[in-house]
Amino acid sequence: GLFELYRLLAELRSQDVETVVMEVSSHALEQNRIAGLDFAVVAFTNLSRDHLDYHPSMHHYFEAKARLFSHYPSVSAVVNAADEFGQQLLARIQGAHLFLVSTTEMSGPAPQPERRITCCHPLQLDYAVTGIQGILNINGEQHAFQSPLMGAFNVQNLMIALGCLYSLSHSIAESLAALSEVTAPPGRMECFYSKALAVSV
Repeated sequence: GLFELYRLLAELRSQDVETVVMEVSSHALEQNRIAGLDFAVVAFTNLSRDHLDYHPSMHHYFEAKARLFSHYPSVSAVVNAADEFGQQLLARIQGAHLFLVSTTEMSGPAPQPERRITCCHPLQLDYAVTGIQGILNINGEQHAFQSPLMGAFNVQNLMIALGCLYSLSHSIAESLAALSEVTAPPGRMECFYSKALAVSV
């Protein structure tokens, strides 16, 4: 609950932890289990039908998720602008800096003098059992990247993570170098090799 969360955050602070990454569920948002928190950056990947056992409709599910962007102060927001719900979310975000990601080229929103907007999409992608490599277009500049992760969904995840790091004042080069070291948890899109066959599970 809320008190357990604040106890844990206080314990981390006493250990000189400077950054905490938290997945905030729609359940937690609807039940106000993060009340009082401010965020340096909030991120939205996509909305699937995972939690319709709890929410009566996708609209209700979206409204619960949108609370993270409308009810909690944040300096920056990272949004998958290719997702239909991500597009709806853009109208509600109050953060000063927007980092928008898409798997396809996007025109981006109209320039807003009071807000810094960064757009990121891949120009080139090569997939293999050894990982992904390619080029990202970030506000018109090309940046090569590589990752041991596999699958198109991980390109989106990497861009979201890049947006979070960049929003926390890490450089693009520094962030892409760090992300190139990220590995998946055991058993998630992990490769096992035999003498003549590579199998992904």
